[in-house]
Amino acid sequence: MSAPAAAAEGLAYRPFRDGDLPGVLRLWEEESGWGAITPEKWRRWYVDRPDGPCLVMVAEDGGGRVAGQLVFAPAVVRVDGEPVPAVRVGAPIVERARRRRSVRHPEHPATRLYREGARAAAAAGFRLLYAVPEHGWLPFFRWLGGFAQADPGCLAVAPSPAAAGRARGLRAAPSAGFGAEHDVLWEQAASSFPVRCGLERGADRLRHRIGGHRVLEARDAGGALAGYVAVDRRTGLLVDVLARGPDELAPVLAAALAALAEARGGGAA
Repeated sequence: MSAPAAAAEGLAYRPFRDGDLPGVLRLWEEESGWGAITPEKWRRWYVDRPDGPCLVMVAEDGGGRVAGQLVFAPAVVRVDGEPVPAVRVGAPIVERARRRRSVRHPEHPATRLYREGARAAAAAGFRLLYAVPEHGWLPFFRWLGGFAQADPGCLAVAPSPAAAGRARGLRAAPSAGFGAEHDVLWEQAASSFPVRCGLERGADRLRHRIGGHRVLEARDAGGALAGYVAVDRRTGLLVDVLARGPDELAPVLAAALAALAEARGGGAA
């Protein structure tokens, strides 16, 4: 394990150790704004993952207290047909008392956590680093430099019975789980769109990433899987969508919208 990186304000930066768990759980509860998490949830989110455990950087004060954390979650990104080991940067959690300076100051704990974590990720063999930040964090990533940026717009679509007429014979229903047919679907999609740069979406990864969301699968008249749509149960936001090919993407969405409208009309959650 690498030695801690020296820092201003009495903080040292290093990778997470098992003994840090009480400290990071306290940080989540008291400083994150998202509420407390359990050791079991921590393990599920950051350890038991299809692409291996997360690289977690911590900021430690002189008394051994965890004052900040930043998670780098491993993934595999397919880039022009090549699987590339990658990490996704999460949102930093830093004690309020240490947020006085601008986050774009080189000695801000969030900045140091990012820079030390990026170095550790590169040393571990990860070749791509990406983030899906809230819009307010975009200036920070622009300031860091080295990132290609995409800032997509938003589209709101309400479930409507009329969507059934645009589904081209596809019918959607709740998913019963992920398996080999989802591996096949991903390979079909990756070759037919084609996917220039996208997260690998095999069954194991889908189970981990979207298994807790509301997933609707669209199937053709023969029962073959044409695609799926994942919707956040709490917000109703679209989390993921995939189809066998470009021509079926809109019908898959239409089939899912029709199924949502049907469920809403029938009083289903």
